[in-house]
Amino acid sequence: MQQRTKMWILARLSLVLTAFLVVACAGSGNEGDDDSSGTNTVADADGDGVSVDDGDCDDQDDTVYPGATEAADGVDNDCDGEIDEAAATPTPTPAPVPGPTPTTRPEPTPSPEPEDLDGDGFTENQGDCDDTDPEVNPDATEVQDGIDNDCDGRVDETGPGGKDTDGDGYTVSDGDCNDLDPSIHPGAIELPDGEDNDCDGEVDELGGGDDVDRDGYTEADGDCNDLNPLVYPGATEIQDGLDNDCDGDVDEGAGDGDEDMDGYTVDGGDCDDADPTIHPGAIELPDGIDNDCDGEVDETLSLDGDQDGYSRIEGDCDDTDPSVNPGAPEIPDDGIDNDCDGETDESVTGEDQDGDGYTVGDGDCDDTNVLVNPGASEIVGDGIDNDCDGEIDETDGGTDADGDGYTDLGGDCDDADPLVNPGMLEIPGDGIDNDCDGEIDESSGTTDQDGDGYSTAGGDCDDADPQVNPGVPEVEGDGIDNDCDGQVDESPGSEDQDGDGYTPDEGDCDDSNPLANPGLPEVPLDNVDNDCDGEVDERDTEDQDRDGYTVEEGDCNDKNPLVNPGATEIPGDGIDNDCDGTAL
Repeated sequence: MQQRTKMWILARLSLVLTAFLVVACAGSGNEGDDDSSGTNTVADADGDGVSVDDGDCDDQDDTVYPGATEAADGVDNDCDGEIDEAAATPTPTPAPVPGPTPTTRPEPTPSPEPEDLDGDGFTENQGDCDDTDPEVNPDATEVQDGIDNDCDGRVDETGPGGKDTDGDGYTVSDGDCNDLDPSIHPGAIELPDGEDNDCDGEVDELGGGDDVDRDGYTEADGDCNDLNPLVYPGATEIQDGLDNDCDGDVDEGAGDGDEDMDGYTVDGGDCDDADPTIHPGAIELPDGIDNDCDGEVDETLSLDGDQDGYSRIEGDCDDTDPSVNPGAPEIPDDGIDNDCDGETDESVTGEDQDGDGYTVGDGDCDDTNVLVNPGASEIVGDGIDNDCDGEIDETDGGTDADGDGYTDLGGDCDDADPLVNPGMLEIPGDGIDNDCDGEIDESSGTTDQDGDGYSTAGGDCDDADPQVNPGVPEVEGDGIDNDCDGQVDESPGSEDQDGDGYTPDEGDCDDSNPLANPGLPEVPLDNVDNDCDGEVDERDTEDQDRDGYTVEEGDCNDKNPLVNPGATEIPGDGIDNDCDGTAL
């Protein structure tokens, strides 16, 4: 820079001298030469031989003009619109671009070639970005010192512990042999790609020490496919078209064992021996899977296998049992989810099954019998705990003085006479209320007093009224227990006694049995008119499970479509699949 300053001063002195000579000449008698043509030429202010009109982009600096050598000084030396674009490569100085010929053009003073001030072999023109430091030049090695040592415009980009260009956690000084590729660095997995991925100096050296798929075996250990973690020596052979155990055989013995321990092997028909819920005979579920391995998916979901009016897709949780479906009542203490609501025996405490006003949760010890509940009277001699107090046929408290089984509290109206108690028959003409019913010498109970076909002993609760007996329908609104069932004015035939959803009025032919009503299918061989059509077991001639065989044709389980005389016997399932009387 000192040399450049000296050159600039000399150029300025030359310019002043030239100007002085011009003025002197003008005043020496050439007054007539006034360039009267009117074309004034712009002066070359810095004396570099090029004026502004000629393209000099800085006419105050004689090192800046078209054709000048571009130097690494942050200046557009050659006035081409670019700065320092070729500063490191010295080029010959071209002749100035011709322009209008000034009246007087002094010869430009040549710019001296910059010196190599720090003696490192590079000048500023040759790209030395700090010509006062011999350790800084285009050939220097970049080191971690906060300086652009190699004059490439970047600081500390390489060197010991330097910049991790590709962001893989390794720098060149750490051993990264390609710091532009994040998949290449020390510790990377060597791949068969023609690259030294792990920077160990070897390319594609698989087959030795690298366990590529991390299954615990390398190619040197016998891994015949080190890109698949399911393939290695000792692996379980499965039916996938691969030599999983690397013994040279493919899929050998894959069907010999029961891999999922469900009782079926691949050879035995298990179409997915990795899932114990999938095998021949399994229940087909609405899951898009061939659960029973019959080659069809969800094929029986819309069929009503047990003919109870519900298919599996409609919520039947056991389509082999007609007493189990969403419309069935929950039966206490049977351990079955009868109504398919996901709960088992939930009505044991919450529902009044027999309609006597008490649930099991209320203390009803037999919620299927209306005569048994905490509010009922103990009936001596029936062997039942009628009042649910834990005792059977007790005398309801008190003392049984005459030993007839009844106490005063139990209704004995004369506990001194064993022939007088609620269990005795009335004896006509003795003037005694023998049966303790408040009447004397009324019918003994064995005589039908009102001629309606029922005696008191036969259940007639009013043997003086022929319209009151167990055989007549209840008349609503008359305030009388017409049918002698212990209830007054209940709707005749309108109560669903067995909780199956049907009353006698609605055609329930046995309202004490939830398995008999008009909505149920006929169940073969149970001797019950299940569908209340007046016929028993009439469906023996129908194919209940739609497998092509009826009971009469030898189907030994017409609720299971996999069991019939034409089925194939499945070893080990404990079922007589072909109905020949033998289960393998």
